[in-house]
Amino acid sequence: MTGPKWTPAVVLLISLWKVVVCLPPTFDPINTIQIPEDTAAGSAIGVLTVRDTTPSHITLTLSPTTQQNVYLNQHISINGFYNASIVLQRKLDYETDGSSLRLVFTATNPSTPDGVRQDVTVIITDVNDNPPQFLGLPYSVSVPENHIVNTVILTANSTDPDTGIGGLVNYTMKTSSADVRSKFQVTRTGNVTLIGALDYETISFYQFTIVATDGGGLTSEAQLFVTVTDVQDTPPYFTGRPYLPDIWEDHAVNSNVVTISAQDGDRGNPNNITYRITGGTCPGYFNIDPTKGTIDLIHDAERDIGTVLQNNGICVIDVQAVEVTSPSTSGATASDTVTVTIKDKNDNSPRFSCSYYEATIQENMPTGIPITFTTQTIHVEDKDQGDNAKLSLTLDYYSTRYFEIVPSTVQGSANLQIRVKDNTILDYEQRQSISLTAWANETSTPERNTASTTIRLYITNQNDNSPNFTKSDYIASAQEGSGVSTSVITVTAEDHDLPPFRNVTYALRDADGMFSINSSGVVTVASDQLDRETKSVYYIFVEATDPGGWKDTALLTVNITDANDNPPVFRRDYDGYLKENEHSFSRPISVSATDADVGVNGLVRYSISRTFPRGLDSHFAVDGVIGVLSVVTPIVNSSSTHVAVSVRASDSGTPPLYSDVNVTISLLTPGNTCRETAYPSRTPILHCEEEASSGSLFRWCSRCEQGFYRKDAACEVCPRPHAGCRDVLCSSPNNVRCTSCHPGFYLTGSTCLECPQSGPDCQQFECTDPHQVTCTKCNEGFFFFKNQCTACPSTILIPDCVDVVRDGCFKHWCRKCAPGFFISGTACDVCPVPDVGCQVAECNSSSSDSHCVRCFHGYQLQGGSCHHVSGVGSTPTSQCVDRLPKADCASLQSSLNVCSEPTTACNYCPQYCKMCDTCPHSMPVVG
Repeated sequence: MTGPKWTPAVVLLISLWKVVVCLPPTFDPINTIQIPEDTAAGSAIGVLTVRDTTPSHITLTLSPTTQQNVYLNQHISINGFYNASIVLQRKLDYETDGSSLRLVFTATNPSTPDGVRQDVTVIITDVNDNPPQFLGLPYSVSVPENHIVNTVILTANSTDPDTGIGGLVNYTMKTSSADVRSKFQVTRTGNVTLIGALDYETISFYQFTIVATDGGGLTSEAQLFVTVTDVQDTPPYFTGRPYLPDIWEDHAVNSNVVTISAQDGDRGNPNNITYRITGGTCPGYFNIDPTKGTIDLIHDAERDIGTVLQNNGICVIDVQAVEVTSPSTSGATASDTVTVTIKDKNDNSPRFSCSYYEATIQENMPTGIPITFTTQTIHVEDKDQGDNAKLSLTLDYYSTRYFEIVPSTVQGSANLQIRVKDNTILDYEQRQSISLTAWANETSTPERNTASTTIRLYITNQNDNSPNFTKSDYIASAQEGSGVSTSVITVTAEDHDLPPFRNVTYALRDADGMFSINSSGVVTVASDQLDRETKSVYYIFVEATDPGGWKDTALLTVNITDANDNPPVFRRDYDGYLKENEHSFSRPISVSATDADVGVNGLVRYSISRTFPRGLDSHFAVDGVIGVLSVVTPIVNSSSTHVAVSVRASDSGTPPLYSDVNVTISLLTPGNTCRETAYPSRTPILHCEEEASSGSLFRWCSRCEQGFYRKDAACEVCPRPHAGCRDVLCSSPNNVRCTSCHPGFYLTGSTCLECPQSGPDCQQFECTDPHQVTCTKCNEGFFFFKNQCTACPSTILIPDCVDVVRDGCFKHWCRKCAPGFFISGTACDVCPVPDVGCQVAECNSSSSDSHCVRCFHGYQLQGGSCHHVSGVGSTPTSQCVDRLPKADCASLQSSLNVCSEPTTACNYCPQYCKMCDTCPHSMPVVG
């Protein structure tokens, strides 16, 4: 309620008519008012009501203390009452004003000048309006680095004047540092606890915030400073490392090499450090000052001899730093190494172990194979070190074309090998020895010192040339029936080796025992059973073999020429019919004979040798070429019913051979010339399926075989209406119907039409209609595959064969195998090695005749076998014995000419792969 404030006043009510008697005013009960301490000034906190019959006579007063705290708003008269709002004069404070106030009000009227007093108690309730206040600031604590974990290092205290929950305080830690959170913890009661081990050498000072929060959420912050104090718990450590000094080999004795330094790891209170040498690779060469850490050379440091040489010029010194805790007591230690490099000076020249060497190598050894030294292994050395001992190894200009020295660069010293680079020079037939000069040259010194040595290389003779026929194919002929030892042909094979590998022997294969060959290559007949009609051509393999087992093969084709040893042979007997006084037979008679011989020996001619009855020769004639029998003079009034004409077939050989056949002719008289009485009972009717007869003497054909028709009493062949027709039916020569066709034709109605071409490579084909054509035979050079003609493979590869003979697409055989293989049937098989020292073996026509032609290192070839040389090499479990390098597989196979393709050499030549480091197609390395 708003309005003017009340002030003490005297109200006079003057009645002009009468005097009113006033009663004392009365207060409505109001004893207690409760407000929070944060109630704002000007806020009404209660209502004061005074009752009086004449309210206007009321005077209200406030005690002085009350006036300091409240005032009354303007009063309002309602229904005979006066009331006023009690308004705060100021904001109260529970912490200073206390928990209550007493307000004193006095109401007076004229009848009660002393007034009526009303006491009102104002209860002030506390509000959380004060944050906690830290005590004992600032917070700072020193903690030794070895302080026990999980102990309290500080307790934070604070006060809060608020009461109740607002006066309760909790504590927390505020920090963004993970290190702080890992080391310290603040409990709700304010205890700061060490939860992680401290390390002065890592972190020596921490700072974080302690937050105090009361129950009402008001906070205060205080900074805590934690100083970590050092404790002697860290060993010393070296500074300025690593220590890697280098000196020349002529460094002065008792002069400084390097100075080392160390510090105590406890930096807060460090101890003094002393130094000492505890060991090393060069004992007696160095000394150290215990207080200064200076290391001096105390021994001659010659780089090329003694301990320094043994350590490759690197001297490692083990040093130790020791803390001095008292004049007589040592503490913690630290160890390190000092690596001293002693540099070499070029005071030595390269040198070979000998000025002259002798070596051997077999001729035609493949690329990559080393020569074998017979005196001692070639060795080069430069006693200097580092770049001063870096050498390049070369051969003289001429030798470099054919050989290479391995390794080509050397550091200090090495055993050397000389390997074949071009084996064309290794030909015993051209030269028996070679002189090589090897040079060693310094490459990285100003002096460029050099050394040289001479190698005499002796080439040993090998059977490295196989015999070769002057021709790969020989053609000869022999007449059938030739006598044994008849000369057929002379073949020649040449071998360019020098003795003893030059002499060549010959042998025949697949001659079927019909031919033989002597040591001079003369082929003769070995059997008197040569028969051209049984076998007209012999394909014979001629083998030439040298003493070392190398072979060459040539194909000898012997054509068997014909001899007149077979007479003509008639197919069957013949018969026919002739009427009296007729100039021709009832049907044509043609005889035919064949001769198994060829040429003039198989040329057949016909003649009449005799007749029966005799004397009728002049009535008949025969065509000498085609064998057609004809009537020259008709027979009239013959008393015979049959005439036998003997026809002779003679060949044209010298002397001629012949055979005779009888042609039986039945004579028909005018009384019995009926068609149906044409054949006597004993004569068969050719091609007749069903016969008819009249009596027991005469017969005729009533039904002919398919493809024939009845003519008179016999059967005649049906004519072919066109070229493609194979089977026909006919009732006469003019009524012919085709029922099947020859290959290459198809039947449409009764006509055979030619099949369309099935492809340019097809020679013969069949079809059922123009759209269903099937090839049955391909042209030469093609074969039938998946219903089409496919070109034959251009090349045929037989493993380990160097000369393949081919007949058609897939018929092929090996005529010559690679060295180390022998012909087995149509292919090549590997020759087995006869003994453990054998590296490469050769064999003749079978694996049982095997002999060695090349031995492993440490073995010597004698008479086809390998014998171990005492003191040289070992059992050849590897091709790298005595440090011999392994050859490259592809170049090895190529140089030995044992494979047609070097990239697949290991697949075809597994025994040579034993000499290889690696092989194509993941072939395993043997040894």
